[in-house]
Amino acid sequence: AEGHMSDNVKTFELAADHIATGHALGIFAEGDSRGNQWNLLKLKAGAAQIALQVAEILHKTDKRLNIQVGGLTYTNWDQPFKSSVTLNFAEPFIVEPVNLEDRSAVRSARKAITAQLTDVMRGVTVHIPQEHHGLAGKVAEFYSSEHMNDFERLRQVGHDIEEAMAQDPQQCAALENQLDEYLQLANELLVYPGEERGASSPINGLLLAVPTYLGYVLHLPIIWATRLAVPREKTKLHALGSKRVSWGILFSILWYAIVAVVALFATSKWSGQMRWPWVGLGVFAMACCGVLASRKLRHVNLALRRLAGSSRFKRYIQLGEQLMERMSSILPSS
Repeated sequence: AEGHMSDNVKTFELAADHIATGHALGIFAEGDSRGNQWNLLKLKAGAAQIALQVAEILHKTDKRLNIQVGGLTYTNWDQPFKSSVTLNFAEPFIVEPVNLEDRSAVRSARKAITAQLTDVMRGVTVHIPQEHHGLAGKVAEFYSSEHMNDFERLRQVGHDIEEAMAQDPQQCAALENQLDEYLQLANELLVYPGEERGASSPINGLLLAVPTYLGYVLHLPIIWATRLAVPREKTKLHALGSKRVSWGILFSILWYAIVAVVALFATSKWSGQMRWPWVGLGVFAMACCGVLASRKLRHVNLALRRLAGSSRFKRYIQLGEQLMERMSSILPSS
C-alpha cells in the first residue's frame, strides 16, 4: 500500500509540474474513455482527488488549477469511425486548495468537485433515457439539419421523443417501424440515409460506373482479408477502426506487390521482356480505381438505381417523404 501511495504522489507531482509549465492534462472523468451512448456515467472520485492534490501543489507556487470540461457527442455510437462528432466546451472553473491533512475537508471538497464536474458535464453532453436510445439513434441517422450541430440536434431529438412517447407511444412505434424499413432499404441499396437529396445524377453514375466497380472488384481481396484478420464480433468497438486501417494498409501493400509481380512475369512471358513502366502505370490506375470505389461507390449505386427506376429505390424515396411528414408532426422541434 505504501508503494502504491508513493506512486500516486509521484503522479500528482508530475501532473502539477506539467500543468505549472503551461500544459494541459486530459482526464476521462467517467473512468472509461468509451463512455456510454447519450448517457453520462457516474463520475469516479479519482478526477476530484487528482484535482485537489494538484491544486495544493500548485498553491505552493502561487498558481491555481483551472478545470476545462469538454463533452463528445457521436451521432452513431456503434460505428464511431463512421460517425460525425461534436466537441463542446464549458466555462472553466477554479479548484480551491484545501488542507490535505484534514480528511473531513478533503472528503467534502472531493464530493463538491465531483458534483460540480457532473453538473458541468451534463451541460456539454447529450442525455437520452436508455429506453429511447433505439428510436433516437434511428431518427438521428435519418435526420440532418443545416441549422444545428449534432449536439444541439440530438438534444432536441431526445427532448421531442421523450414528450412524444408520453403523449402518443403508438405513433412513436409506427414511426420506428417506418424508420426500420427505410434504414434497411438504405443498407440494401448501399446508400446513406437521406442521400436521395444529394447531387448523384444518372450521368455521373454512368461515367463513373466502370472505374468504380472495377476498383471495388480489384480490391475485394483486401476487404475480405481485413475482415478476416479483424472480425467485428471479436474486436472491441473502440479499436475496430484503427485495427482495420492498420491491417488494410498492410494487405494493400502485399496485394499491390503480388499484382505487380504477376503482371511483370506475364509481360515477360508474352513480350520477352519486363515492361516496368506499363506495370507501374497499371498498378497506379488500379489504385486510382480503388480510391474512386471507396469514395463514390454509394453515389454510383444511387445514380444507377435512379436511372433504372428501381422499385426498391422508389419505395425508399416514398418512405423518406412520409417520414419527413410524420416526424414534422411527432417531433416538431427536431
